[in-house]
Amino acid sequence: MMAIENCDSFRATREGFCLYRDGDECHYRDDDVVGIKVNTRRQLDAIGRTEIVKSLQIRFDTNDEALVENELGPQGQDVLETLEQRVVDQLYQRAIKDLDHGLDVQGENWRVSLVEFVHETTHHKCSIQQISKVKWDGDDLCIWHEDHLLEPFARVDRGAENATLLYRILRTLVDVVDADIPTGAQVGMGPRLGEYSTHHGPTISHRNLAIATGLAMTTILATLPLNLAAIGVLILLMIALIVVPHTKGTDETLRIYEKGLIWSSGHDEQVLLLEQIASFSFYHAGMTGIPREFDGVVHIKPKDTEMMDIEMDVKGAITNGTFRAPLDRMVQSLKARMDHELCQHGYVNWLPGVNIERTGLRLTFAHESTFVRFVEIHACERAGDQLKLLDKNQHVLLQTETWRPNFFPGWRMIEELRSLEDDHQHLSPPMKSIS
Repeated sequence: MMAIENCDSFRATREGFCLYRDGDECHYRDDDVVGIKVNTRRQLDAIGRTEIVKSLQIRFDTNDEALVENELGPQGQDVLETLEQRVVDQLYQRAIKDLDHGLDVQGENWRVSLVEFVHETTHHKCSIQQISKVKWDGDDLCIWHEDHLLEPFARVDRGAENATLLYRILRTLVDVVDADIPTGAQVGMGPRLGEYSTHHGPTISHRNLAIATGLAMTTILATLPLNLAAIGVLILLMIALIVVPHTKGTDETLRIYEKGLIWSSGHDEQVLLLEQIASFSFYHAGMTGIPREFDGVVHIKPKDTEMMDIEMDVKGAITNGTFRAPLDRMVQSLKARMDHELCQHGYVNWLPGVNIERTGLRLTFAHESTFVRFVEIHACERAGDQLKLLDKNQHVLLQTETWRPNFFPGWRMIEELRSLEDDHQHLSPPMKSIS
């Protein structure tokens, strides 16, 4: 480890910083830094005055380390603040990019993702939603759980590597209640784009419950001795109390954010990042309102097979032929993933028997494969959830259902690729969006 102990031991450069040791210069890029420890200690100077010594221990991706110290007397200036801020800012920017891509960010004794915080030493963990407060308390970064407000459920020492980075990350992810902060910006998923809610009626009506309870009580009182009847009535009332919640129905809500979604129904809740979604389907159920608003059923399938699928009714999902921003965000995310797959492999599995390639569709049915160039597609016909692609002679090239998984991301890709083909070929007219 290289130790540098004078306060003029560094200078900033365009791409990083330069450290000095015994007259030698050591140049580092900001990207070289993987960790920083910030420590302070008190000591007495030569004439007995108390001074603070601040040190930065910087670790690079080569596992080399540099220790930079600065003595702060009564009139001392923290000349290391600029370097500390620069290093933490760079680490923070890289951490946010990693989190956006669904990766974990780790430090000394802690790990965090957009969904979960884990304290490695105590093995305590909680969802980001459950963190109620993050605050420095002396030399500890304290993290409070919403169910344990009296004491922090996790502490990270200020001198631990990347503790200051963790503070920056959690202050970004945790939903801090503030009048100036919109309530939609929460749980590290970015701003809320919108939400859909629906109410499911009770499985048992109040009327039926009252009739059933009354008949049961009459039967018990008429057929049992008084002492047994009292016990029977008590048991019946307890059963009724258990059944009462089922007479109220449940509210189902789907909140969609820039980077994910939260679905809840009754006591159930599921948090999904966009990267965790395997497929998105939409079934048109009808049209309401002016301008045209389509209601339908959304089906979201997670990649993790242990997580349950989300399926719920949504109203006003489509306006004037396009998905509204919340649902469109999922379509955009899945299309971006398909774009990447096309670049890597030259094709994308879209529908059963249908692959999207750069210049057309590969159709494989009954063990026979045909290739339809995008420029051969002259028009599309839509009837309900049925779609037909036609050539210039009105022959059907492909017939499919629009409710199939990932139909809409794939269709958007086809429109984009076909538009590129048209620019080069100057042939058939553009197709209209069908979402």
